[in-house]
Amino acid sequence: MAQEFEVKYALPAKALHDALLEKFSHLPRVEKPMSAVYFDTETGDLSQRKWTLRLRQEGETSLLTMKTKGQGYARGEWEYPAASMENCAETLCALGAPAELKELLQKPLIPVCGARFTRVAMELALGETRAELALDRGELFRGETTLPLCELEVEWKEGRQEDVVAFAKALAEEFSLREEPKSKFQRAVEL
Repeated sequence: MAQEFEVKYALPAKALHDALLEKFSHLPRVEKPMSAVYFDTETGDLSQRKWTLRLRQEGETSLLTMKTKGQGYARGEWEYPAASMENCAETLCALGAPAELKELLQKPLIPVCGARFTRVAMELALGETRAELALDRGELFRGETTLPLCELEVEWKEGRQEDVVAFAKALAEEFSLREEPKSKFQRAVEL
């Protein structure tokens, strides 16, 4: 199984976002616009299983991603370059996503909600551990309803996951950050 492991914090004020950018101004960074649309069947088969299926535009790149519920900071994640949802069940299952997906996606998919934001990403070296620090700022949407989005993610890339958690918790203590337990999808679908 492919795995995503990240610690996420809400940033309730632009000043906090800017302070974090300043703290890490010595690191090389990549800034890119992103937009994502989340899909489900009309009967919500994916949401019922706590799975998400999204098509995200990252600058010039389109990625299709499926995520499954996990434990703690980890969850299943499968991703590949794609410009549409065509044949996504077969491709995702070939990558290791749950086989049940093929049956579920015989039903038509509909767009449910989404996000538009700018990500500032920086690579972190935490001893032998590599991670990405990402600051996202923009909005979540469902139909015409929007919600401001401002958050920080620390995502494990390789090495010890414990190092990522320790770094994230130290950062949270320094900046009085509140952990964000809900994904972008969960917050957007609740609008």
